[in-house]
Amino acid sequence: MARTSQGTGPARMHMASTQKTRLPWRHRMKRKVYKRTTTEKKMLAEKRQKHKASYNEALDAAYAIVHAEAVKLKEQFGAHSEQYYMEEIMQLSRLGRKNRRSVNHWNVYHRNEVKRLNDGKLMFFVCAA
Repeated sequence: MARTSQGTGPARMHMASTQKTRLPWRHRMKRKVYKRTTTEKKMLAEKRQKHKASYNEALDAAYAIVHAEAVKLKEQFGAHSEQYYMEEIMQLSRLGRKNRRSVNHWNVYHRNEVKRLNDGKLMFFVCAA
């Protein structure tokens, strides 16, 4: 057996270790936290409230448009409720995204074979042995 240059036992473990100090990997440095004054906090809260109010107004306007279209559909077709037509309008974007897959050649062959078998075009050959 050939001896290794590292040796055996505890001395080997000492040689394999490094002298580097370990660094934290998760929290490497303290981040500087910017403390806002009370006036800045009030201004930000006011800005958030204005944004929320304008956003809700826009949502209400969009809902009113969709509801008006549902009412039109109810008047035109009349078979279902306004809620039904609302849900149908809202589902169109999700249902329209489905992509049709292209034809799989194996499935075409398989379908034709099954159709041929079902139509009785198969010739049975009986061998007398």
